[in-house]
Amino acid sequence: MHDHCENGQRVVVTVLPAPCPHETPTVDERRQASAILLVESVFGVSVTLLICAMIMCVLLCCVLRYTFSNHAMLTRRGGAGGAPNFNRLDTEMVGSAPPPGKPQHEAV
Repeated sequence: MHDHCENGQRVVVTVLPAPCPHETPTVDERRQASAILLVESVFGVSVTLLICAMIMCVLLCCVLRYTFSNHAMLTRRGGAGGAPNFNRLDTEMVGSAPPPGKPQHEAV
């Protein structure tokens, strides 16, 4: 920028030696790094367990809802016993049963 030098602005640069890349870290630096690693690990495991617990709760709610709705359906049909039988032959036989008082099989 122009006029800065004439108006008295000066810049001072201090150069510090770079640390040696082959120096071993001090005990305090190693402890600090270990503590940070431990905190990050515990946090990561906690988040993972929380997500797994939420997924298990959602699955449990889905299973319970299906079970209760299936039980309510069976109760409305009048039979809360076993699961309904959807065999086609059984439903055709029940649906085509003769009225009471008539023989089931006619003589040929």
